Amino acid sequence: MPLWCSMGWFILSTIIFFLGNVPSAMTIPNYVLTFAPELRFDRAAKGYPMSAQVFYEVWKNYQSGPFLIENTDRTTLAKGTVPTYYQIRTIGKQIRINYWWFYGYQHPCFLDEGAHNGDWEHVMVILTEDRSAVAAISFYQHGQHYTRIAGPRDAPCTPSGIGRCSGSYGFYSSGTHPVVYAGKLAHGSFHDRNAFSPPAGGECAYYGDFRNPESSADYLQTWKNLIDLDGNEESWIAEDRTATWVWGPDGVSKHPTQHDPADAEHSIACEGSATYGVANAGCYQSECLSGDDETATACLKECKVGYVNIGLYCQKGRWPWEMQFYNRLSGSNSYSYSYTLPHEDVGLSRRRDDQSEWQLP
Repeated sequence: MPLWCSMGWFILSTIIFFLGNVPSAMTIPNYVLTFAPELRFDRAAKGYPMSAQVFYEVWKNYQSGPFLIENTDRTTLAKGTVPTYYQIRTIGKQIRINYWWFYGYQHPCFLDEGAHNGDWEHVMVILTEDRSAVAAISFYQHGQHYTRIAGPRDAPCTPSGIGRCSGSYGFYSSGTHPVVYAGKLAHGSFHDRNAFSPPAGGECAYYGDFRNPESSADYLQTWKNLIDLDGNEESWIAEDRTATWVWGPDGVSKHPTQHDPADAEHSIACEGSATYGVANAGCYQSECLSGDDETATACLKECKVGYVNIGLYCQKGRWPWEMQFYNRLSGSNSYSYSYTLPHEDVGLSRRRDDQSEWQLP
């Protein structure tokens, strides 16, 4: 996007109250509406999503000077005017849907740290093969992501996995709609709420952003206003498909039409470290496949058919002459948290059924 230079100052500090038209649901697939997330904001959120078109129209004519466009009006969440942008892809036997939100400005988490114009955030919702439920969700934040699954997580926690297996599993739902918690400042998407962060920069930590709604007034029911990124309902969408420009002065260069659910970024379960407390801890909240164990650094496959899980080993046969063991940490018995997401229900919404499925992932 070209920027036109000028000797004068272009002064803009706008709060957007009208954020777009509510589209007709006639052309939107029913499953996109049924499984669209309920986005929940912190009670003291600094900003809310807005129309990318409103921002784009001002930005393409910007010349110089101060620039600030954001939506700070909490009441817009309930009005159905805040758009959610979506994109659908069929991968194997699955439907995968990206749901995107645009924020005009990201406020700093400490001093000037993290502040910038234009911010895109999203989640990827993976449906079951019969499209009757959500199989898994990938939550994106800070340039990385993690995945939570719908399938049973009843494998015993191994000794080296203490701390990894605690807490709730999967993700929350409100009816058919998965719940997504948006960070107070950086707007990242998470599966859980957070009511505490250390003072003086704690919100800059990977999972430190507050996500503590007060009431339903902090909820955005995204299915009320959905816009297809494969259509041309808003003019910026066509431009975005080949764009290299940034969203505002010092804004992000992310272009959602260029990040569809079928690309390499969305093919893996998580990105980043599985260690809590590091700057790139994206994989820390990611889950292993259904039925598998979580350790501090890797996933351990459930035992092969005929074997019994005894922690780090699987065994079968009678003691002592017929007893057989194998180490779950060795070879293909373990895999990293950044595994390739299955293209079917196995591993996501259900456990492996037989030996042929044991090879997954």
